[in-house]
Amino acid sequence: TDPRHWSHWSPSARAMASPKWNALMTEGLELLEQLKRSFLELPEDCQMRNPAQLRNGLCVDSWLGLLEHVLQQGAPEVVPSGARFALDVYGLESTLEMEGEAVQVHCIATEPTFFGNYAPPDDLDGQIIDLVATRCPSSARLQLKPQGLSFARDLARHAEVRAWQQKIGDTCTVNSLGLVPEDIANLNFTPGVEVNLALPGGGEVRKSPQQKVVLSDHLPIAFTVQWEDGEKQHQLFCTSMNMLAQRYLDFNFWNACPHEDLEGLWQMASRLRATADRKTKWLPQEYSNLGRTPGLSDEDLAVASDSPLINWERVNRWLWRWIARVQREASKAQVAGNSMAPDAVRQGVFVQLLMSLEDSERPDLLLLQEFGLEELGPDDLQHLQECLAKQRPMLRPLLECYELVNLSPKLEVRRAWKCSFSDTGLLLAKKSLLDKYQFSPLNCAAKGQRCELQQIYTANSGKPIVGAQLQDLQGRPLANLFGVHAEKSKTEEVLKGLFRFAASIADVPTLVVGDFNAVLRAPSQSVCWGYFGTATA
Repeated sequence: TDPRHWSHWSPSARAMASPKWNALMTEGLELLEQLKRSFLELPEDCQMRNPAQLRNGLCVDSWLGLLEHVLQQGAPEVVPSGARFALDVYGLESTLEMEGEAVQVHCIATEPTFFGNYAPPDDLDGQIIDLVATRCPSSARLQLKPQGLSFARDLARHAEVRAWQQKIGDTCTVNSLGLVPEDIANLNFTPGVEVNLALPGGGEVRKSPQQKVVLSDHLPIAFTVQWEDGEKQHQLFCTSMNMLAQRYLDFNFWNACPHEDLEGLWQMASRLRATADRKTKWLPQEYSNLGRTPGLSDEDLAVASDSPLINWERVNRWLWRWIARVQREASKAQVAGNSMAPDAVRQGVFVQLLMSLEDSERPDLLLLQEFGLEELGPDDLQHLQECLAKQRPMLRPLLECYELVNLSPKLEVRRAWKCSFSDTGLLLAKKSLLDKYQFSPLNCAAKGQRCELQQIYTANSGKPIVGAQLQDLQGRPLANLFGVHAEKSKTEEVLKGLFRFAASIADVPTLVVGDFNAVLRAPSQSVCWGYFGTATA
């Protein structure tokens, strides 16, 4: 593979790039040559030297042959032509059997709740992946109904986001956040909410009543849940939304090719990254371990005696350090160019939209995923409501109306269960509910490895799960409530784990809502207005 043959990486193309991108490009080309030399030194019996066949029928003589093919042609197709995601991985049945009982999964929305640019077979763009799951004991009856959310009209729909991206020729997620031009989407006939938000570093975000805005790569879902408890009835108006934490904008950099001076660098780095990543789904089984030497610290690797496998490990770690720098620097440049990228700004706009509603129009419960609060630390949990109001002034109107029932940070399960507040799950209840109900948190993620949901968190790669039990004022359990951001391909396992956990606490109706990262196989069967009980085998 000769880099000079690739127009994106030619000297004339790089002359248009900034010195920073040129330096990263030059290092990447040096790294590529070193990667090739190190590969040729690997032992003859190394599996990386063996031929392999990909699921699409492509045959390569070795991993190096695969790398050269991907660098020139791009990633191979691994799903049937035209298919963007694997239904066997992301499909979810509307009824999940569990120890003789049934969990019902409901599709509340009627339009796509997610836009994205993931490569097949993981591209859930244009799908409804924000769902609700329920379990109801035989002694109770539970009812779900889709509910309109007034301020949702101020949010650009999936089709409008795509039309905007097509017009500007840019599908990068970070560049899609913000106000949508009125010629693409508008509220001229039924004006929406006017927003005036002062930015932390100066300036402001202004949205006219006619404009629509993009706050996340997800749209909210809203519904009412009603159930009977003996002779008493209970009803709650719930809203759930994935807010797209800023920390993940870095990773979104790889999902769509940027324009202008970043294009060539992105193309080389993304293709190298995919071919050298053990998590890449189209990587042949023969190359699944990529010849890596696990369990060796950077310090030990630095002083280890030279050998083909040690040298291969060194160049691979160099590769990943370079990839991390490309991601960090490029994402930083993209975020700096969009005042709507920071968590605090988009959260502030969300709060203004919500608080513009009459009290009767506001949801009783808010279950929010990927709510970035990087300023927080474990010590702040003792006085959480006060800390949030102080550190995020734009949240004060929300916290005056809602009680923060529970907050769950992401847990770095492979790094001593460290809490990461740059991605949190929140469960908030309208304060007026506290006149007749009380809430008791069901989990405390800040306990780390000692948390109540340790096994479920492990299966969920540490993604936040936030839970609380709704009780009457005497402390009698009425319902278990969870907000969840499910790990891809782990949705069913996580759901079943949560319902088992909830049943061990109290045999009352249980509801799980959030970003399921899954598509209901038969959505038309689950958008309904009826009673659900527990089916027995």
